[in-house]
Amino acid sequence: MLKTRLKLILLMLIVMCGTAYGADTSPSDQSLKELLRVTDSHKMVDSMMGQYDALMKNSMQQMLKGESLTPKQQKFIDDMQNEIIGSFKEEMTWEKLEPLYMKVYRDTFTQEEVDGMLAFYRSPAGQAVIHKMPLVIRNSMTELQKMMLPILQRTIQKEKAAIEKMEAGATKE
Repeated sequence: MLKTRLKLILLMLIVMCGTAYGADTSPSDQSLKELLRVTDSHKMVDSMMGQYDALMKNSMQQMLKGESLTPKQQKFIDDMQNEIIGSFKEEMTWEKLEPLYMKVYRDTFTQEEVDGMLAFYRSPAGQAVIHKMPLVIRNSMTELQKMMLPILQRTIQKEKAAIEKMEAGATKE
């Protein structure tokens, strides 16, 4: 009877350890790729790039509001914006970001969690999240822009004041 109980306890421990170990397994590449596909992650990256472009141009226009620029100054700003946006678009392609997402998800989630996310994102509620997330991001960026504009304007004013102060001090010497 004692031998049977010991065997039963040993068997339960082995099963529990196996379950605990199995629950902590890294997700497979196949399940991660499926999660990224189901969530339309590549479309979200593309959408964010388009929103970044618009946000940057809109922010610059608002920062310069009321200031007259010469055609040369306007061309300089346009060229700078296009260069920055072009660099972002070049570096932030899905082909370059997918391995990063795969690594982050693999290092963060277990297979069980990925399976749960797949089940959710395949559901109607999950599909609603996927399709509405670009709108959430766009609206968040718009609200953040409203918050950042006064900060940027104050920063520019402080920089101008500091430059004027430095220049005034330089002429005294």
